[in-house]
Amino acid sequence: MRRLDLTGQSFGRLCCMEHIGQKNGHVVWRCLCNCGNMIEVRSNDLRTGKVRSCGCFHDEGNHTTHGLSRKSIGLYRVWERMKSRCYNPRSSDFKYYGGRGICVCDEWKNFENFHAWALCNGYEDGLTIERKDNNGNYKPNNCKWATMKEQGNNKRNNIKITLNGQTKTLGQWADDVGISAQCLRSRLRRGWPEDKILRVEVQG
Repeated sequence: MRRLDLTGQSFGRLCCMEHIGQKNGHVVWRCLCNCGNMIEVRSNDLRTGKVRSCGCFHDEGNHTTHGLSRKSIGLYRVWERMKSRCYNPRSSDFKYYGGRGICVCDEWKNFENFHAWALCNGYEDGLTIERKDNNGNYKPNNCKWATMKEQGNNKRNNIKITLNGQTKTLGQWADDVGISAQCLRSRLRRGWPEDKILRVEVQG
């Protein structure tokens, strides 16, 4: 019998994140609760409404029925990708992280702890987690939230140009001088001197 895919579906305060197999003949899902807790629930208990939260719903006296926040779903995905980079040799990024000895601190191996730190440190949808020291581990005092553009500027393989004592990536210089990064890269490949690379040529 084909298993019903519940990934991403919400049941009360619970959102199904991943199927984790069967226990005692029942299909079991790992679910993220609106409060940030993780819980393993049988598929049938979700679909019949028998389980609708991690227990926090009853603790609050059944006063609220709001669904899982988008932030919590986004954070769970960030957390899963972070762990994959460090511990899954099949990940395309493993060689840059786990392959170099980068790991996730013990505190953050628990999603609830990571969730709490993230919300207290300015997480918003669309931000990515960035390590301040690229050779350091994923841990509270070495991480911050950044936009995709900011993180791109900090990649180890970025081309950097130094001019007048300032070192910036091609992308940063492109923003500053109003020339596309592609054009700057082309000029660099052709051997232009650095001061000329960053100047807009006047035509005519």
